Amino acid sequence: MSRFIDLDIKISEKPSYDSGWFYAETGKVYTLSHNLKKEPKLIQVFVKSDGQNDGKSLTGDDIKIAGILSLFNGHFFGSVVENITNTDITLRTGDSALWHGAVSYDHFSTGFLRVLIWI
Repeated sequence: MSRFIDLDIKISEKPSYDSGWFYAETGKVYTLSHNLKKEPKLIQVFVKSDGQNDGKSLTGDDIKIAGILSLFNGHFFGSVVENITNTDITLRTGDSALWHGAVSYDHFSTGFLRVLIWI
């Protein structure tokens, strides 16, 4: 038996909620109130560096898609949606990096998150 999710949404449409960019650090939990009163159809979290704690291949203008929390040598890397309700969204950041690429020097530990939600 297969299951499909019907996403009756056009990505070009303006999101129902936009948190704007907000400062984020490693090892934190952020709860934002979106107050949409409906279950989201699509959530997208973006992350970008503040240029202060970057790996050597990144610049402060790089915008990444969040959503992976990986474990390496006992440390978590990344930023993920931990919980979503009809009114709030909770994000968790890894204890070692807000974002981490495929190689050890592709990472940053301070920067900004932005949440877009479509209902």
